[in-house]
Amino acid sequence: MANLPERPGHRATHPNHPVRSAPGERVSDAEREAVVEQLRLNTTDGRLDFAEFEERVAYALSARTGGQLAAVLHDLPHVESPEQALARRRRAVRSILTPYVIVNMFLVLVWAVSGLGYFWPVWPILGWGLGVVFALAAIARRRER
Repeated sequence: MANLPERPGHRATHPNHPVRSAPGERVSDAEREAVVEQLRLNTTDGRLDFAEFEERVAYALSARTGGQLAAVLHDLPHVESPEQALARRRRAVRSILTPYVIVNMFLVLVWAVSGLGYFWPVWPILGWGLGVVFALAAIARRRER
């Protein structure tokens, strides 16, 4: 990996990119470990063979600046760990279900306070519920990919 130049103009574009330091700044051990984890995930996906993985890990662990460390990942995509993917899916599901449940509970409360007549909240519950089902199905389909 000695042929990888420090990338002076490089700034991480992915929000979860493991290299947070500027190209000329010293990197932390946590950043080095995060880069090694990205290398491991990319190796698991078949983008690197074991020899190149070992070479890049050695270079990453010896990197001193953000530019040197970013150069290790310059030709690899960011791979989301299974834990990150699960947390992202849970946030997405929560952001869909929370307003649905709260608003519909309020509508049922209004119905109950107004005399328990015809159960009119059924229409927003069903209409919005259809959208919720489609959104949750889309999240489940994304998980399968």
